[in-house]
Amino acid sequence: MRFNFVPANDFRNFGFALPQTKNNCEGKVNIAETKDAFEIDIVLSGYSKDEVSIKVEGNYLTVSAQKAETEKKETRKYNHREFSIAPFKRTFEFPNTVEATAIVAKQDNGIITLVLPKKEAAKPVSLQIEVQ
Repeated sequence: MRFNFVPANDFRNFGFALPQTKNNCEGKVNIAETKDAFEIDIVLSGYSKDEVSIKVEGNYLTVSAQKAETEKKETRKYNHREFSIAPFKRTFEFPNTVEATAIVAKQDNGIITLVLPKKEAAKPVSLQIEVQ
């Protein structure tokens, strides 16, 4: 199955995000399809599950993450700094064949895995037709 780039209505480029803010830090994403579901893996290291938000609105799935605000002021001066934990937000459009109320998410070792089950009608059917 091919995917279409948002805002098109079909699913050819599933995984391409809607444009977000210029300073958005996007995690790497893998998207796979099985006969029963679409699976999305997003690398979001550095965030606890309480700092990750996943919302469904219509046919749009939005994953965002932001570090909790802390009162702690940085007391050290960096000589070299290659990373920081920036806010993350990415939105995907999914097809009508996804059962949105059954989407599940889990976090393991900095990777969020989303499973978007397909509706029964969207699953492939295999029938043997008898010739008469």
